[in-house]
Amino acid sequence: DAWRRAGDAAGTAGALLDLGLIRQLEGDYVSAETEFKESLGLFRRLGDDLGEAHALHYLGLLAMATASLPEAIKWFGESLCLWHAMSNRQMIATDFTNLGEAHHLSGALDEAERLYREALSLFEILGDPRGQGFVLGQVGLLALDRGNPKEARELLRESLRLLWSAGLRGSAADTLQALAEVNWRLGELDVAATLLQTADRLREETGLVRQPVY
Repeated sequence: DAWRRAGDAAGTAGALLDLGLIRQLEGDYVSAETEFKESLGLFRRLGDDLGEAHALHYLGLLAMATASLPEAIKWFGESLCLWHAMSNRQMIATDFTNLGEAHHLSGALDEAERLYREALSLFEILGDPRGQGFVLGQVGLLALDRGNPKEARELLRESLRLLWSAGLRGSAADTLQALAEVNWRLGELDVAATLLQTADRLREETGLVRQPVY
């Protein structure tokens, strides 16, 4: 509100991005989309490529969260073009991961793996354990979808270690839930139940809802 009263379009656009992200984390996807799109329009009118790329990225995350996967692929593709133009390797790696997940959820497992490997390589070069942890979790889920639960368990354990060390408890909850499925498939039902209960407690503590696509 203060940015609007000041007539500051850049400040307004940035605040709208932050608000949209909070709405999404809380599960209010309709408000999040409205705020992200308003932010995108402002950044485009300002000619702010960095802001535009962030808005496109967040719209991709929202579309993926709500299982609008073709739309997510479109938004991530547009943001990736801008990250490449700005030589922003951190966000290139991030959107490789996001595009990989969108293809993964769409059933295009080979394309997903290619994108995950590209992302993992970049995160390793950048020395980013958070990024590595998230991508390893995705590769673990890919192994699980291909019927390799033992390989998936090792990848997910390493993902959990990296995410927990980085303090990403919300992401760790998702990894714990994936590990629960792995242990269930391997017949370790008590372990699976404990992991599910722990994931639920983490979500309660962080206030982060599980995205509808999952």
